[in-house]
Amino acid sequence: MRRRLVQAAHAAAHSKNTYLAAQYHRIASRRGAKKAALAVAHSILVITYHLLRNRSTYQDLGGNSFDERDRQAVEKRLVRRLERMGYQAELQLDKILPHLFNWPQKPLRTASHLSLDATDQLRREVIAHT
Repeated sequence: MRRRLVQAAHAAAHSKNTYLAAQYHRIASRRGAKKAALAVAHSILVITYHLLRNRSTYQDLGGNSFDERDRQAVEKRLVRRLERMGYQAELQLDKILPHLFNWPQKPLRTASHLSLDATDQLRREVIAHT
């Protein structure tokens, strides 16, 4: 059973924008790939237990759930890190990004009424701002 769970953990680690992939990368950076895979396997087992016990469906928290959990602490840590590197950092919330991450601020424009080419252009603008 352990082998199958670790195999599933490796598969989950290579998926995009999921909670389990974020957990894997977060642990692997500090403790190594094998321990991270085992930790994700444990999480899969715990998730499975709760899904079976509660007879519910799996709702993924997303790849940025660790950052969203304590946003102010992440912001402070990253600003301090930049300042140690010799930069001056001042944070401003971008007007396009809140819409993409479901933050509570109004966006400048939404992608729902744009054509495919305009949506790609909006995506390029957002990437350029990050």
